[in-house]
Amino acid sequence: MKRLAVMITISAMMFFAGCNKTESAAQPDVETDSNKPTIILKEKEEVEEKTVYGVGDRVQVREDYAVTLVGVTELDPEEHQYDKDDQVILIELMFENISMDRDHPMYKLESRQTNGYDFGIRDGSYMVPDSKSPYFGQTVKYTPVGTKSLQRYVYRKENREDSIEIAFGDYLNESTEFNIKIGEHTAPDFDGTIPVRDDAYKLGEPLLLAKAKNDYTVTIDSVKKLEGMAEKLGYESGAVYEVTLTHSNYSLEKMGNYFDMVVVDEKGNTGYQVFLKYEGYPREVEGRGLQRVMHFVTHTDSEKLLLFYYDGYNPEKRSYFIEVEDIK
Repeated sequence: MKRLAVMITISAMMFFAGCNKTESAAQPDVETDSNKPTIILKEKEEVEEKTVYGVGDRVQVREDYAVTLVGVTELDPEEHQYDKDDQVILIELMFENISMDRDHPMYKLESRQTNGYDFGIRDGSYMVPDSKSPYFGQTVKYTPVGTKSLQRYVYRKENREDSIEIAFGDYLNESTEFNIKIGEHTAPDFDGTIPVRDDAYKLGEPLLLAKAKNDYTVTIDSVKKLEGMAEKLGYESGAVYEVTLTHSNYSLEKMGNYFDMVVVDEKGNTGYQVFLKYEGYPREVEGRGLQRVMHFVTHTDSEKLLLFYYDGYNPEKRSYFIEVEDIK
């Protein structure tokens, strides 16, 4: 029996060995060429859809600025000297300058007097409001770092629609898109704080703007609040301020619009310049120079203001800040 078991075991081993040999012979040799390219199939990447924002959405771009669409209002075209068939709309947005000083690359123009962005709507054209319009002059030229500005734009649309698409892009190719229903609106946020500047001048302290043969200075002589003027001009809140300033070494013959001034209220909001008739100004003051008066309206009634001054004649292209306190 033991001999029979050994013979069966040997026969089984020979059988399986023969099968393996047959199977191996049936497999052809595969030649590999290390020089041939290897094709690797990748999964298709999903394209992220661009976010479209609505009224009241605060969108921060990088660490530079933030923008909020406050609302879109349809205006009476005939009241604003447009054709009665035109669709005229008012767009309001809040722009916040978080960290950009005057040397930031977003400010493309050398004067640094533009916000450095492109703003527009589909199928519409920007219209400069008439000087009699309450929206005239309400596009702030410059928003100093640490402040925010409520900007108002009037557009005329060729095709009447219930909603509009708004594109807000900057010179660094960052684009933010909004889709807003006409008539949709939210209250603007004017809460904040006035920036503290270590380099700020004081009221009455001369600003030296050049170091050449034609040195000249600018002095903010006084700032006072005109009680009741904001209500008289049709503003629901805020106050109107009168700023008196003197340029030395300048005469009436040389006078021109070569400088810009922005007023910031105690909540950190920029105001707008308003043009009031004021008899006797500008005028030459003997021994001092050319004195003039400017008027600004703010969003909040403030006892403290920060003035931003920029002079295009200054070869240093420098900006100046003036703190004004205890305004009566």
